[in-house]
Amino acid sequence: MAYARYADIDDVREEAGLTGNTNITDAIITKYRDTAEDEADGKIAKRYTLPLSEVPDSLENAVIQLAAGLLLTKEYGPEAEGTTKDGQMKLKLAYAYLDGIADGSIELIGASGSALSESGRIAARGLPDDEDEDPPIVTIDEKF
Repeated sequence: MAYARYADIDDVREEAGLTGNTNITDAIITKYRDTAEDEADGKIAKRYTLPLSEVPDSLENAVIQLAAGLLLTKEYGPEAEGTTKDGQMKLKLAYAYLDGIADGSIELIGASGSALSESGRIAARGLPDDEDEDPPIVTIDEKF
């Protein structure tokens, strides 16, 4: 199944304030958009099965912010801090949102207004301590 794109390059270009800039090509923006989507997938895969059944607007916005922030930070550097080309605030906002999804404090809400279903993965919550009478059935060094 093909993954849906989270963000359009024209939206990233607009968010970065580069609508009239011909020096930053679509190929450059695509690179940052793809990186932002990969980072978003890495964060949301902790809670949701990929590909998502739909791309919520809030996730699209976070990816646009992240891609624009990466683009501005890399292309304009730290000397752009405090100007309209400062990507650091966009990065902070995007990462805060994605971290919230990863830790479960933010849910992805679909077009119907209900939360997308989570992956249902079971996380390991510790190992038996050495004082257990029943030894573990499988140890880490076993090969299958």
